[in-house]
Amino acid sequence: MKGFSIIPDIDIREMEEFLIPNGEYILPHYNELKCFTTEQLVKFGYTYAMYTLPTIELIETLHKMTVNSDTIEIGSGNGIIAKELNIRATDNYCQELSEVKTYYNLLKQPIIEYGKNVVKIDAETIAKKLKPDIILGSWITHKYDYSLKSGNAYGPNEEIILDNCKTYIMLGNEATHDIKPIRKHEHKKYHDFNGYITRSIQPEKNCVYIWKGRL
Repeated sequence: MKGFSIIPDIDIREMEEFLIPNGEYILPHYNELKCFTTEQLVKFGYTYAMYTLPTIELIETLHKMTVNSDTIEIGSGNGIIAKELNIRATDNYCQELSEVKTYYNLLKQPIIEYGKNVVKIDAETIAKKLKPDIILGSWITHKYDYSLKSGNAYGPNEEIILDNCKTYIMLGNEATHDIKPIRKHEHKKYHDFNGYITRSIQPEKNCVYIWKGRL
Protein backbone atom coordinates (compact mmCIF):
# COMPACT_ATOMS: atom_id res chain seq x y z
CA MET A 1 0.00 0.00 0.00
CA LYS A 2 2.81 2.41 0.88
CA GLY A 3 4.13 2.38 -2.67
CA PHE A 4 1.03 4.04 -4.02
CA SER A 5 1.66 7.11 -1.88
CA ILE A 6 4.95 7.87 -3.63
CA ILE A 7 4.28 6.96 -7.27
CA PRO A 8 3.91 10.38 -8.93
CA ASP A 9 2.21 9.25 -12.16
CA ILE A 10 -1.06 8.05 -10.61
CA ASP A 11 -3.37 10.96 -11.23
CA ILE A 12 -6.39 11.14 -8.90
CA ARG A 13 -7.37 14.74 -9.55
CA GLU A 14 -10.45 13.68 -11.52
CA MET A 15 -11.47 11.40 -8.66
CA GLU A 16 -11.03 14.17 -6.14
CA GLU A 17 -13.08 16.60 -8.21
CA PHE A 18 -15.81 13.99 -8.58
CA LEU A 19 -15.89 12.53 -5.05
CA ILE A 20 -14.97 15.48 -2.85
CA PRO A 21 -15.85 18.62 -4.83
CA ASN A 22 -16.40 20.65 -1.66
CA GLY A 23 -14.09 18.78 0.67
CA GLU A 24 -16.76 16.26 1.71
CA TYR A 25 -17.15 12.79 0.22
CA ILE A 26 -20.21 12.49 -2.02
CA LEU A 27 -21.61 9.00 -2.54
CA PRO A 28 -21.14 7.86 -6.12
CA HIS A 29 -22.96 5.07 -7.92
CA TYR A 30 -21.01 1.82 -8.10
CA ASN A 31 -20.56 2.02 -11.88
CA GLU A 32 -19.27 5.59 -11.63
CA LEU A 33 -16.56 4.56 -9.18
CA LYS A 34 -15.67 1.44 -11.18
CA CYS A 35 -14.72 3.69 -14.09
CA PHE A 36 -11.48 4.48 -12.26
CA THR A 37 -8.51 2.13 -12.30
CA THR A 38 -7.49 -0.06 -9.37
CA GLU A 39 -4.39 2.09 -8.99
CA GLN A 40 -6.48 5.25 -8.76
CA LEU A 41 -8.83 3.67 -6.22
CA VAL A 42 -5.85 2.58 -4.12
CA LYS A 43 -4.18 5.99 -4.33
CA PHE A 44 -7.39 7.83 -3.45
CA GLY A 45 -8.15 5.52 -0.53
CA TYR A 46 -4.61 5.80 0.76
CA THR A 47 -4.55 9.58 0.43
CA TYR A 48 -7.81 10.02 2.34
CA ALA A 49 -7.24 7.16 4.83
CA MET A 50 -10.23 5.20 3.51
CA TYR A 51 -10.35 1.44 2.97
CA THR A 52 -13.99 1.11 1.92
CA LEU A 53 -15.11 3.64 -0.69
CA PRO A 54 -18.86 3.84 0.01
CA THR A 55 -21.28 3.82 -2.91
CA ILE A 56 -25.01 4.45 -3.14
CA GLU A 57 -25.57 0.77 -3.82
CA LEU A 58 -23.49 -0.35 -0.83
CA ILE A 59 -25.46 1.89 1.51
CA GLU A 60 -28.74 0.66 0.04
CA THR A 61 -27.65 -2.95 0.55
CA LEU A 62 -26.55 -2.36 4.14
CA HIS A 63 -29.72 -0.39 4.84
CA LYS A 64 -31.87 -3.35 3.82
CA MET A 65 -29.88 -5.57 6.16
CA THR A 66 -30.01 -3.23 9.16
CA VAL A 67 -33.15 -1.10 8.84
CA ASN A 68 -35.29 -3.17 11.20
CA SER A 69 -32.49 -3.84 13.69
CA ASP A 70 -30.63 -1.98 16.41
CA THR A 71 -27.28 -1.43 14.69
CA ILE A 72 -24.04 0.31 15.66
CA GLU A 73 -20.83 0.78 13.72
CA ILE A 74 -17.40 0.24 15.28
CA GLY A 75 -14.16 1.58 13.86
CA SER A 76 -16.20 4.22 12.07
CA GLY A 77 -13.28 6.48 11.16
CA ASN A 78 -14.64 9.27 9.00
CA GLY A 79 -18.18 8.22 9.89
CA ILE A 80 -19.51 8.25 6.33
CA ILE A 81 -21.12 4.80 6.39
CA ALA A 82 -22.85 5.32 9.74
CA LYS A 83 -24.02 8.77 8.72
CA GLU A 84 -25.59 7.47 5.53
CA LEU A 85 -27.24 4.58 7.38
CA ASN A 86 -28.36 6.88 10.20
CA ILE A 87 -26.84 4.61 12.86
CA ARG A 88 -24.56 5.21 15.83
CA ALA A 89 -20.91 5.71 14.84
CA THR A 90 -18.11 4.79 17.25
CA ASP A 91 -14.32 4.57 17.20
CA ASN A 92 -11.54 4.42 19.78
CA TYR A 93 -9.71 7.31 18.01
CA CYS A 94 -6.42 5.41 18.26
CA GLN A 95 -4.92 7.41 15.41
CA GLU A 96 -4.96 10.48 17.65
CA LEU A 97 -2.47 8.82 20.02
CA SER A 98 1.01 10.35 19.79
CA GLU A 99 2.75 6.99 19.34
CA VAL A 100 0.38 6.04 16.51
CA LYS A 101 0.84 9.42 14.84
CA THR A 102 4.61 9.00 15.05
CA TYR A 103 4.41 5.53 13.50
CA TYR A 104 2.19 6.74 10.65
CA ASN A 105 4.48 9.71 10.04
CA LEU A 106 7.44 7.35 9.73
CA LEU A 107 5.48 5.38 7.12
CA LYS A 108 4.40 8.63 5.46
CA GLN A 109 0.86 7.30 5.78
CA PRO A 110 -2.09 9.70 6.12
CA ILE A 111 -4.06 9.66 9.35
CA ILE A 112 -7.85 9.50 9.46
CA GLU A 113 -9.90 12.62 10.02
CA TYR A 114 -12.59 11.39 12.37
CA GLY A 115 -16.14 12.33 11.53
CA LYS A 116 -18.08 14.75 13.71
CA ASN A 117 -20.73 12.05 14.16
CA VAL A 118 -18.22 9.53 15.55
CA VAL A 119 -18.38 8.97 19.31
CA LYS A 120 -15.07 8.23 21.02
CA ILE A 121 -15.49 4.84 22.69
CA ASP A 122 -13.85 1.47 22.14
CA ALA A 123 -15.70 -1.37 20.44
CA GLU A 124 -15.77 -3.74 23.40
CA THR A 125 -17.22 -1.12 25.75
CA ILE A 126 -20.01 -0.01 23.42
CA ALA A 127 -20.84 -3.61 22.54
CA LYS A 128 -21.18 -4.65 26.19
CA LYS A 129 -23.11 -1.49 27.03
CA LEU A 130 -25.68 -1.61 24.22
CA LYS A 131 -25.73 -5.28 23.18
CA PRO A 132 -27.15 -4.34 19.76
CA ASP A 133 -28.73 -6.68 17.23
CA ILE A 134 -26.04 -5.89 14.67
CA ILE A 135 -22.49 -4.62 14.95
CA LEU A 136 -21.10 -3.33 11.66
CA GLY A 137 -17.47 -2.64 10.89
CA SER A 138 -15.30 -1.85 7.89
CA TRP A 139 -11.76 -3.26 7.71
CA ILE A 140 -11.61 -3.97 11.43
CA THR A 141 -8.18 -5.13 12.55
CA HIS A 142 -8.46 -7.54 15.47
CA LYS A 143 -6.58 -7.28 18.76
CA TYR A 144 -3.03 -8.51 18.24
CA ASP A 145 -2.90 -12.29 18.46
CA TYR A 146 0.55 -13.65 19.34
CA SER A 147 -0.24 -17.16 18.17
CA LEU A 148 -1.18 -15.86 14.72
CA LYS A 149 1.35 -13.01 14.77
CA SER A 150 -1.27 -10.68 13.36
CA GLY A 151 -3.52 -7.86 14.45
CA ASN A 152 -3.17 -4.47 16.07
CA ALA A 153 -2.48 -3.47 19.68
CA TYR A 154 -5.43 -1.09 19.50
CA GLY A 155 -7.81 -3.41 17.69
CA PRO A 156 -10.88 -4.91 19.38
CA ASN A 157 -11.19 -8.34 20.90
CA GLU A 158 -13.72 -9.68 18.43
CA GLU A 159 -14.70 -12.53 20.74
CA ILE A 160 -16.24 -9.85 22.95
CA ILE A 161 -17.97 -8.40 19.89
CA LEU A 162 -19.55 -11.78 19.13
CA ASP A 163 -20.58 -12.19 22.77
CA ASN A 164 -22.56 -8.96 22.70
CA CYS A 165 -24.50 -8.93 19.43
CA LYS A 166 -26.70 -11.18 17.33
CA THR A 167 -24.86 -10.48 14.08
CA TYR A 168 -21.42 -9.07 13.25
CA ILE A 169 -21.02 -7.72 9.71
CA MET A 170 -17.49 -6.86 8.60
CA LEU A 171 -16.57 -5.33 5.26
CA GLY A 172 -13.13 -6.60 4.37
CA ASN A 173 -10.79 -8.42 2.03
CA GLU A 174 -9.56 -12.00 2.12
CA ALA A 175 -5.91 -11.01 1.76
CA THR A 176 -6.14 -8.99 4.97
CA HIS A 177 -8.90 -10.53 7.07
CA ASP A 178 -8.98 -14.29 6.48
CA ILE A 179 -6.46 -14.73 9.30
CA LYS A 180 -8.78 -13.32 11.98
CA PRO A 181 -8.90 -15.42 15.19
CA ILE A 182 -12.72 -15.51 14.95
CA ARG A 183 -12.55 -17.15 11.52
CA LYS A 184 -13.02 -20.46 13.37
CA HIS A 185 -16.57 -19.48 14.35
CA GLU A 186 -19.69 -19.90 12.24
CA HIS A 187 -19.82 -17.28 9.53
CA LYS A 188 -20.54 -16.65 5.88
CA LYS A 189 -18.40 -14.84 3.35
CA TYR A 190 -19.87 -12.99 0.41
CA HIS A 191 -17.95 -11.99 -2.71
CA ASP A 192 -19.42 -9.54 -5.20
CA PHE A 193 -21.36 -7.88 -2.37
CA ASN A 194 -23.59 -5.31 -4.04
CA GLY A 195 -21.92 -1.91 -4.33
CA TYR A 196 -18.75 -2.83 -2.42
CA ILE A 197 -15.49 -1.20 -3.56
CA THR A 198 -12.25 -0.84 -1.60
CA ARG A 199 -8.75 0.48 -1.98
CA SER A 200 -7.27 -3.03 -2.00
CA ILE A 201 -4.61 -3.84 -4.56
CA GLN A 202 -6.39 -7.20 -4.81
CA PRO A 203 -10.00 -6.16 -5.43
CA GLU A 204 -10.90 -9.69 -6.52
CA LYS A 205 -10.51 -10.64 -2.84
CA ASN A 206 -12.97 -8.06 -1.54
CA CYS A 207 -15.64 -9.74 0.53
CA VAL A 208 -18.12 -9.19 3.33
CA TYR A 209 -18.04 -11.45 6.37
CA ILE A 210 -21.11 -12.12 8.49
CA TRP A 211 -20.70 -13.85 11.83
CA LYS A 212 -23.48 -15.21 13.98
CA GLY A 213 -23.24 -13.55 17.37
CA ARG A 214 -23.84 -15.23 20.71
CA LEU A 215 -26.58 -13.05 22.24
